[in-house]
Amino acid sequence: MLGWKLLTGVKPQTPDPIAVSYSGVEQAPPDAAQPAADSGEKPDGLEKGNDTPIRAQDTAVQQSSRSEAASAGGPASGAPQADPAKPQSAQQAVLKWETGKLYTVGAGVATLWTEPGGKRDMDAPSFASDGLESWLAGMSIKEKLWLVGKLETQVLYGQQVKLLEVNGEWVKVAALGQTTKKSKDGYPGWLRKSQLAPDWTQTARDQSLQQVTVAARQTTLRDAPDGVPFRSVSFNTSLPYAAEQDGWLQVMTPGDGLKWLPKADAVVHETGTAAYGQQATGAALVRTAGRFVGLPYLWSGMSGFGFDCSGFTYSVHRFHGIAIPRDAAEQALSGQPVSRDQLQPGDLLFFAYQSGSRKGVIHHVAMYYGDGQMIHSPKTERAVEIIPLHTPEYAIEYAGARRYSTP
Repeated sequence: MLGWKLLTGVKPQTPDPIAVSYSGVEQAPPDAAQPAADSGEKPDGLEKGNDTPIRAQDTAVQQSSRSEAASAGGPASGAPQADPAKPQSAQQAVLKWETGKLYTVGAGVATLWTEPGGKRDMDAPSFASDGLESWLAGMSIKEKLWLVGKLETQVLYGQQVKLLEVNGEWVKVAALGQTTKKSKDGYPGWLRKSQLAPDWTQTARDQSLQQVTVAARQTTLRDAPDGVPFRSVSFNTSLPYAAEQDGWLQVMTPGDGLKWLPKADAVVHETGTAAYGQQATGAALVRTAGRFVGLPYLWSGMSGFGFDCSGFTYSVHRFHGIAIPRDAAEQALSGQPVSRDQLQPGDLLFFAYQSGSRKGVIHHVAMYYGDGQMIHSPKTERAVEIIPLHTPEYAIEYAGARRYSTP
């Protein structure tokens, strides 16, 4: 049997990333003059996560003129017995629920809802530890449209949340690292208790100087190399490194023991850094974004199983170690303003109602792809796509651009 060795502190053969935290990290009621959100886009005037509309004039986004806008497994032999994920699985753990305490997501992708309690039987798979794929596959476009305004965001396997409130089998949490004006602790929402595990991140960090971050859209954790599938996990999922064997990486998990994933699907990097932190250029952002062309839109989506518009831009930036707010209207508040004639690949493009005027509510974000094109996750009926910036439905609503990446 092939042997394997634990981390020895040797730096992995990956680019030197920049420092970033391990843990990840809403539009208002519609105005009569604005179109109703019946296509999977955010409800008018409500940029998800904010109770108060944020208008283009409040963002200091540099504006172009209206005319310009209109024209443009188990361990292998020799494995150590110490397992930092030894606490029981997320499903079995008997947890004490304390507000203000940190917990770890034990589901492949946990979806946060605006209120507790499932409303539809078909949503039951979304409350499971590994049910996201079957949940999405089982919904029609009309059934996905029903989710608009009912979901808040998503959190990935191994990421931390802070407990805010308990209601029966549901808990309200804040997703650490997903910054929003709605909560100082992180993006808030409800999920089932069964999707959480005890907080384990400090213990895991103490035992591993390296992290394994998923770079593919999705991958499968297994009990052994080429072994029985355990759980599907998403792009940006980051777990502590344990070992490597014949093209497979062994990782620590939050309560589910040691698991394996294909090395080709992930990046090994130092703990406390981003997967591609040193590659934080606009060109690098665009290359990463391009991997998701064709991925169906999901309201509040934050994973390689489906993104909403701002979840897409947030996740791509996070992968490169760049922290930006969770939602489009707040993404438009920071970064470096960029005039339209100075756009570079990786710049974020914002779109507002009322023909992109300063009074219009920002409702959409895309990324400049270069050569007059943009890449974005548009709405429920469509998927991540690359289209001309001068596409009429967007050109007329162009409200400005921001740059978070390095030149």
